[in-house]
Amino acid sequence: MLGAARDIKQRYKHIDYLFLNSSHSQLERIDYVQATKDFFTQPIKAFTVGTFKVQGISKTSLDGFASVFQANVLSPWYLINEIIPVLKDGGRIIWISTSIALPEMLSEDDLGLVKCKYSYEASKYEIELLQHATYQSLYNKYGIQSWLLHPGVFKSTTFVPTLNVFAYVGMFLMFYICRLFGSKYHCIYPEVAANAPVWAAVGSDPEKDDMSLKYGSATDRWGNEVLERAKLQVVPGLSEKIYEYVERQRKELQSRLKDQVVERYLY
Repeated sequence: MLGAARDIKQRYKHIDYLFLNSSHSQLERIDYVQATKDFFTQPIKAFTVGTFKVQGISKTSLDGFASVFQANVLSPWYLINEIIPVLKDGGRIIWISTSIALPEMLSEDDLGLVKCKYSYEASKYEIELLQHATYQSLYNKYGIQSWLLHPGVFKSTTFVPTLNVFAYVGMFLMFYICRLFGSKYHCIYPEVAANAPVWAAVGSDPEKDDMSLKYGSATDRWGNEVLERAKLQVVPGLSEKIYEYVERQRKELQSRLKDQVVERYLY
């Protein structure tokens, strides 16, 4: 993080767009029995939320944090604060969450995601609340825009290590079936999933568009692109609690790293 922040500040006078798309997870395997059951009972939910994914408890990083929390929540917030000088006066922070960041995935007693069995989804919900707690102050104090969005569901190599070729092809076909039966989140193709991120970068206007909303890449059942706008699911008081917790961890890490010197040639 320090190396990245140092390079950014030395190489660039201003950063226009900062895409935060950290997606570290502890996915261990696919429960094929559960997947078969859900295929017949709740197929759209199963292939949107991924009810059959089995995640392990987040491993601990060398810094002593749960690795999913550190990668997906703490590190992006740390980087933002380090490069505010080159983001201010017009820079855009684009937080990329997920359509399955749900309040029920996060326990208020485990904000560090140490014991959480759904740490990926919980970490994404935490960044949503972190954005919600900070977007206005970043804009008012520094002129930095902060947008929250999700790319929908699309084909990627994320699940390849846990799927055999038949399961991967079957999942891909299910995406089409889910979309045909009304799921707006199954963008399927990465270029369609990029709709919301591109809009946030070059099409959004803080004077007309609401930064408190969650924007999303979506489609109709025939695959035509749609930009979704939705109110964030905010548990009362939790945004402030998340901000205070993450900011406390950031300051602690900053204190630990204050004497670390990062030097390397700039290419």
